[in-house]
Amino acid sequence: MPKGALNEGLPYLSKAVDIDPNNSSVRYNFAVTLARLRQHDRAITQWQEILRRDGRTADTLSCLAAGYAESGRLDEALTTLDQALKLAISAGDQRLVEQIARQIGLYRQRGP
Repeated sequence: MPKGALNEGLPYLSKAVDIDPNNSSVRYNFAVTLARLRQHDRAITQWQEILRRDGRTADTLSCLAAGYAESGRLDEALTTLDQALKLAISAGDQRLVEQIARQIGLYRQRGP
């Protein structure tokens, strides 16, 4: 999706979150849009709120870790991915385990 379209949709997603703050799907879409617009600190806040409201899931932790990494917070990204990996393993989600393992490898290559 073009960046202009993302920028145009952002206020509507923000308003949707304000109207229904408990709707994790709306908040998730808002966070993804913020991340795609490189507004990583705002996206991180949304991921954290989803985790606070819905509990820890490997997928959401993986998204949060990506936000940390894009903000230059690699230590936090790797710690968060470790938590996500443990959850994915315990859930038996092999696809997500492999995805998180690749993400960990990429972040370790970046170095401090």
